Amino acid sequence: MSVRQHGFYASRCAITFVVWRRALVLVEFLSLKVTRFVHGGDGCSSRCPHLTARTPVADVSLRLLVLKTHNVGSVCAFYGSLGLTFTEEQHGKGPLHHSAPLGDGIIEIYPLPDDQTVDSTTRLGFAIADPDAAVESAASLGGRVIKSGRDTPWGYMALVADPDGRTVELYRA
Repeated sequence: MSVRQHGFYASRCAITFVVWRRALVLVEFLSLKVTRFVHGGDGCSSRCPHLTARTPVADVSLRLLVLKTHNVGSVCAFYGSLGLTFTEEQHGKGPLHHSAPLGDGIIEIYPLPDDQTVDSTTRLGFAIADPDAAVESAASLGGRVIKSGRDTPWGYMALVADPDGRTVELYRA
């Protein structure tokens, strides 16, 4: 079966993480209910009538998201501006890192060893109270604006890049 014929859609959105591969897989955080849908022929879009017929596949809940960076302070400040509150942590003899509650899970920012490169292909999405305010502060916190807020089939959304270049979708909660 091709990617064009099958996809996944997650309902009950609170915080959204988006991962790109051959197809866009939208994973939504908090009591995640993943359902499968079958696309029709060519030309299916977000308004495709096939999207209304959904069959439950599994209940999934994301508990941990770890981002590694050479710029821990900048990355924490950037995600902190979205409403996350970070605290310093260290597990045993592991590295000092920063952690923030995120729904039923946590997001952690770890230092990346100097000989490793940041994975800037990771794409994240968050539902926040004021995406436009976050866009305004993105540049001052080491990020950059990719697209200002606009209405999309998935709701009001803006795109910014974090200080490491990861694309971050900001949805209006």
